[in-house]
Amino acid sequence: MPNEILAKTKTEIEPTISLNSIANGAGRISAVIDNTTTKAGRGLLHVKAKTGTSPTVDTIFKFYLIRQSNGTNNVKSGGGALGDVDAAVTTEPINATMVGSIRVAGTSNLEYSESFVVDMPGDKFSFVFWNATAVTTNATAPTPSLQWEPFVDEVQ
Repeated sequence: MPNEILAKTKTEIEPTISLNSIANGAGRISAVIDNTTTKAGRGLLHVKAKTGTSPTVDTIFKFYLIRQSNGTNNVKSGGGALGDVDAAVTTEPINATMVGSIRVAGTSNLEYSESFVVDMPGDKFSFVFWNATAVTTNATAPTPSLQWEPFVDEVQ
């Protein structure tokens, strides 16, 4: 009988990130997720974001994966100036992997939810939310704003 490789889900993680009142052309980086024990090779990023007043139709929220090394001198994708714990981001990390985007309508104060597949996140990583909706996000962020659902391969 042949073996099967099955994806086993591990405990979801909600890294700290504040998605309230983020200006257009700005972002926020989540707390670092330590994957050195779980060793998930892929997973789902579940996100919620809420528009502010009068967003421009067909503008977007963007989500980036920021991989980092596990070495003493940590190296980050997307630029070394990014913080580690729920920090403001002033420059879009365009050289990092964009895992997905949410296109918004012109409706004020509308909450959006989406899930994105993330492959090979690495030993340690974060996510960056980038606001490109032409308006500041809502003052009250959805809860939770981010959830990471890791998948680990298991041979049976």
